[in-house]
Amino acid sequence: MKATAIAPSNIAFTKYWGKKDEVLRLPENGSISMTLSDLLTTTTVEFSPKYKKDQVIINGGRVEEGEAERVIKHLDRVRK
Repeated sequence: MKATAIAPSNIAFTKYWGKKDEVLRLPENGSISMTLSDLLTTTTVEFSPKYKKDQVIINGGRVEEGEAERVIKHLDRVRK
């Protein structure tokens, strides 16, 4: 299975600090951000039984396992 998503970049000027509700993940305060419509990010994910292990490639270069850990954790959630 292979899927690609394209989305504009978003910059947070002020981010919320703390959570009002940890279970529901509700922020204590609001945040202000801006979407950069002309600056797009393209992400492709491909799952296949032929792959022995996960790998993350950014801008054509392979990311080392330790640095890719956060991405791989998200992939594990998708696989469930």
